[in-house]
Amino acid sequence: MVVLNRINLLYVKVLFNKTEEWKVVEKSLSFLMPGHEFSSKFIDGYWDGYLRFYNKREKVVPIGLLGYVEKSLSRSGIKVLKRGFGDKGVDWIKFSAKFVGKERDYQRDAISAFLRHRCGIIKIPTRGGKTFVAAETIRLIQKEFGLITVFVTDSSDLFYQVTKDIADILECSQEEIGQIKGESLFIRPVNVAMTQTIQSILKRPEKIDKLFYQKRERRKTLLKLIKDTGVLIVDEIHEYGRSRARQAMLKKFHPEYFMSLTATTEKNDLITNLNILELTGGIVYDISEKMLEDRNVLAKNRVLLLFNDSEDIGNDYRDSFGKFIINNEDRNNSILEFIGICKKLSIKLLILSMSKKHGRLLSEKSGDVFIHGETPMEQRLQEKQRFLEGVGGVLFASWIWKKGITLPEVQVIMNISGGLEQSALLQIRGRGLGVSEGKDLALFVDFIDDFTEYFNDHSLKRIETYEKFIGEDKIDVMDIKSTDFITELEQYLKGFFL
Repeated sequence: MVVLNRINLLYVKVLFNKTEEWKVVEKSLSFLMPGHEFSSKFIDGYWDGYLRFYNKREKVVPIGLLGYVEKSLSRSGIKVLKRGFGDKGVDWIKFSAKFVGKERDYQRDAISAFLRHRCGIIKIPTRGGKTFVAAETIRLIQKEFGLITVFVTDSSDLFYQVTKDIADILECSQEEIGQIKGESLFIRPVNVAMTQTIQSILKRPEKIDKLFYQKRERRKTLLKLIKDTGVLIVDEIHEYGRSRARQAMLKKFHPEYFMSLTATTEKNDLITNLNILELTGGIVYDISEKMLEDRNVLAKNRVLLLFNDSEDIGNDYRDSFGKFIINNEDRNNSILEFIGICKKLSIKLLILSMSKKHGRLLSEKSGDVFIHGETPMEQRLQEKQRFLEGVGGVLFASWIWKKGITLPEVQVIMNISGGLEQSALLQIRGRGLGVSEGKDLALFVDFIDDFTEYFNDHSLKRIETYEKFIGEDKIDVMDIKSTDFITELEQYLKGFFL
């Protein structure tokens, strides 16, 4: 028999009688690293190519990966006894008036599930109310236990939105919420922090200069906050799976409650997904997109794929991306034609571009505004407000708006940069899934780039993502080189929206 003894929020001590039992555990948490055969350590014989998610010396494994362990032990006929996994009582929960309505039941269930387990991922589709769930959880814990809270985000746009949402739920002014961003290190019982700022402050000053003592004091202040933090909430947790630096930063915290938020936990590679499960403790509550569609929280939606083939013009990616994506005349003309039809039909269109060069090029040709990382925050907010409040309209934005930002009035989102990572695609698509007054339908537009093997592979991966998460019956395809493309596109948009 193997005993799994929980020692803290995220880890379990494995107790066993036979060495063979521990060997089963080791094997269940050993995963072959993709591309290991190209590693110099593997080639030179210093590494066998496996990543191991356990502490061999201490016999400790992550709670988030226990599913692998228990499955392997069961297959081997080994009995398992779990200790210390009892849920925490939640009889003390008294939801605020904003959360007692019938339409909020899934949010109440998510909060209760988290407070019982004290750690884990709450998976909520975009527009499902992630920040409001977090804010109500903060309010409940503050009222009952008065624990110091830190909400971590890596988006400047979301930073201000989260601060406002938390202040609204706590019924306090935004000035009463602590801020850790840029040069600001303003500590309060409830704090919103930028990931980048935390990482920057935690770096030890490398040289003694006139700012040395100031930097050292900021670091001491932040380290004390980290030590005192009782509630840690991290948004867009899927962004942490590939960054060892970000993972190390979060592991400095030892909170009593650790909530992770995301609209999608799945990345394209297994190792990244395993890192996320180890870091968070796994999914504690999952709200489906279909459920929110059925409740009219999310818009009924489809995906339109614009097919574009082209002759092979080279194998160098950077050169090909410039010629085939940024400066591809057929592709760009189809985007401009799409813009023209949306303007004619007063359909609100957001176009997202990974490349600032591409965004600038098309915005200049169409005469529409392009928002990107160098756009001042005040201007971003003004343009966003103008765009969302207007009838119809077109706005270009870089991938700074691929996550976090709330854009429920948008009817069509177009991804013009291709891409491979499924979580990024789902984030981009999610910007326009919200329901607003006069809007209950949403369309996501992407390209199928039939070109070199590289672009073909990316296009196929995106199609697979849409089929998996949205469904084949919700995907339509048009050929941009068809002689009837403009007519067919206008009829399609009229038929869907009007």
